[in-house]
This record gives sequence, structure tokens and C-alpha cells, in this order.
Amino acid sequence: MVARDTLAALAVGAVLVVAVAGTVVGFGALAGGGPMLDGDDAGSDNGGAPHSGGGQTETGDHHGGGHDGSGASGHDSDSGADDHGGGMDHDDGMDNGGGMMMDMRMAGNGTVVNGNAETLPPGCTEVAGERSVTVHGGVRHAGGGEMYSFERDRLELDRCTRVTVTFENEDDVRHQWMIHGLPTSVYPMGMFNVEVDGPGSVTGTFITPGDDVTLDTHCSLPQHEQKGMQMTVVVGEGGDEPGGH
Repeated sequence: MVARDTLAALAVGAVLVVAVAGTVVGFGALAGGGPMLDGDDAGSDNGGAPHSGGGQTETGDHHGGGHDGSGASGHDSDSGADDHGGGMDHDDGMDNGGGMMMDMRMAGNGTVVNGNAETLPPGCTEVAGERSVTVHGGVRHAGGGEMYSFERDRLELDRCTRVTVTFENEDDVRHQWMIHGLPTSVYPMGMFNVEVDGPGSVTGTFITPGDDVTLDTHCSLPQHEQKGMQMTVVVGEGGDEPGGH
């Protein structure tokens, strides 16, 4: 993870700041560990509050027998969230060093980076299925020794599946749902990220790899991963990270 974060910091730089309607949104060190311009990290420890089992929302068709996502604590119908295609595009993306520009899109009170609903990753000949998932994050999901957490530790997805992720931030500080290890030919830096600045939700879409792979997912804001915001995404049967294609 150190090598990954170091490479990302060199490729992206420490901070990307986008000013929208007088509000400054800082997107720091996209792969984690970089300094930020604001103190979203502030706040007292919740004293190790137990996981609350907040509602995990998943809808959509599963083609070929998709995983239900073991470890989820409850399912209900997905409420209407911000469209990942909403907001305004930023064409002045950042080069990841391989000639591809990262796409950063404003959406409601947050951002989506490298959203992809159309381009097939290597190993996929078609979109094999659709999946919608809502991920909750915040203090109330933290366990012993944690300050923040997602409501689950693991999410299972089928290969070559178009996944629409709604990230629901339940705190007054900024949080991210950032996934690493995706094919770099489609996702610059191998990364997809949904960020929400304070309470609310943002929705983004990506297509899972054609490989059986296990992907690291976390919040890259300073100390948030160390304080509990991390989870594992298993694609297909799982396996080593592909290392980019």
C-alpha cells in the first residue's frame, strides 16, 4: 500500500482543488496519505461505538448468479440518489503519467473520479449484468478502536458488471469510497472514487474487471483509513490485484 500511495502522490500531486460557486472542494492525494487543505479529520473519538448494522441497500439485476455481498446488515430498495452523470464535467483532468487523464465530475455535494458506465475493462466482451449498491459510512458504524467505518467490511461483485455505487456519508466531515486495483487502461491510476463533503450522498458508476480479483477500498483522507474506513471488494472468485492492464 505504501508503494501504491507513493506512486499516486507522485503522479497526482498532493492536492486537487476545485472552486465551485465560491465553495472550495479539496481532493487530496487521490491514492491516500496526502495533506489536505481543510481539517475534515476533526472531531472526537466515539469511544469505540459498536457497528450499528446500518441499512445496506442493493438493487439491480444479477446475471449469472451474482454474490449478495456477505456481511451486509440488512437490505432494502435503493432510494433515488444523485445521478453519477449529473453535475458539471471538468475537462482539465490530471494526467496519470500514462497519457490518460483522470475524469473528475462534480455531483451534488461531492465528486466522482473516473466514473465509467460504458468502456469495457480487459477480459470483458459485454456488460454481463447491472448492480446497484448503497454504502454507508460514518462514526456510528465504528467498532472498538475505530473512529470511522463503513457499515460492512466486504462487498462481493460479479465480473464485467456495471455497478452503480451510492455512497451515503452520515458524518459532518468529508468521506470517500475509493477503490484501487482496477485496470489502468480504463481507470487512470487504477482508481475509482466517490467523495461526499458532509452529510448526504453521491452516486457514481464503474464496470468491474474481467478478472477474479480482490480490491482494496478505503477513504484516503488523512488518517480516515487508519481510523477504520476500509473494506474489501471481491470480484468473481477473488484473487491478487491485477496490477493494471
